[in-house]
Amino acid sequence: MKQVMSAIRQCANGQIVYPASFKSILMKKLQHDVERSPVTLGKGNRKIGGLF
Repeated sequence: MKQVMSAIRQCANGQIVYPASFKSILMKKLQHDVERSPVTLGKGNRKIGGLF
C-alpha cells in the first residue's frame, strides 16, 4: 500500500511513474543498444524522447 501511495504522490507532483518491470526492460534495451553502437548524447536524447 505504501508503494501505491508513493506513486500517487509522485503523479500528483507531475512525475511519471513506471513499474519496476518496465524500468528493467528499458535498461536492458538501452544497454543492448549501447553495446551494438555507442550512444552519443544526441542519439540518447532522441531514443529517450521517442518514448514520450
